[in-house]
Amino acid sequence: MSTSRRAGLQMIDLRLGQAGEQIDGIVARVRDGHGLVNGRTFWRIDALRAHEARVRGRVRQVREAGQAAWTECSAQLRRELLELETQIAISTARLDADVAIGDAAFVSAVQAELDAWAAYLHAAASTQRAELEDCLAVARSQLAEFRDAAASAAVRLRVGQAIEDLDRAAAQDCASVQKTHK
Repeated sequence: MSTSRRAGLQMIDLRLGQAGEQIDGIVARVRDGHGLVNGRTFWRIDALRAHEARVRGRVRQVREAGQAAWTECSAQLRRELLELETQIAISTARLDADVAIGDAAFVSAVQAELDAWAAYLHAAASTQRAELEDCLAVARSQLAEFRDAAASAAVRLRVGQAIEDLDRAAAQDCASVQKTHK
């Protein structure tokens, strides 16, 4: 095994370990949050675990294969890992928004989530980038309206719905990207 391959795999293993610990942290916070989290949060945790398992499986395949496979797959592995890390950031911010007590905490959490979505769009292989960018723009607009309004519950619900729409569009996009890679 070449030195660069060994170093690359060690770095990926380290990042995967950190990703697993972060997911475990999200799961612990969800348990502590009791009834404050919604069903999409549980779905997101399952999706994170599945994504982590896919990346771990790909790392195993590359480790068992030769140098040629590493050369061919290393960039893709790094992209998949970056996408997993971004999804973890989105999930963390979503959980922060779910359990936010005050309006300022809610706005901060939603803004962090929208920033993570922007990073996701930048990093992900997307077949529906325009649709996802539209959903992101709607969510940003709803958040701005929430900031400008008297922080009404109705506007907060619209912010949540815009984020859910973005989440669903991303899930559909992810499914279509996975189909094209099979």
